[in-house]
Amino acid sequence: MAHPSRPIFACALLVFLAAAAPFAAPASAAAVTQSETCVPSLQRMLSCLDFIEHRSDEIPVPCCVQVNATVAQQPCCLMHVVRGNVARLIGPEYDGTRALVNVTVKCLGDASILTSITRNCSG
Repeated sequence: MAHPSRPIFACALLVFLAAAAPFAAPASAAAVTQSETCVPSLQRMLSCLDFIEHRSDEIPVPCCVQVNATVAQQPCCLMHVVRGNVARLIGPEYDGTRALVNVTVKCLGDASILTSITRNCSG
């Protein structure tokens, strides 16, 4: 039996994540709106998935472009990655260390950016 294409499957899971996020914990209307707007950012970062799931040894250039765009435009959306929401939805192939450590160092050049985002978006 053939498995669904990973990017399509991952997209479906990210849409589910965005739909479920407002119900995960009571939050203000602003937080719900932020969760809903993360779907496009997370979908664009699917270009990182081949590296994160060990199907590629190199982080693709589009991955870094999208990570940097997300940091610049919607940094709190990365909390879905930091908190492990994306990993739980995508499955056991998702290597969270590779996502957070390798991609952060390569794409952002400074791990303290992720620490700052975590501190500022923990609410």
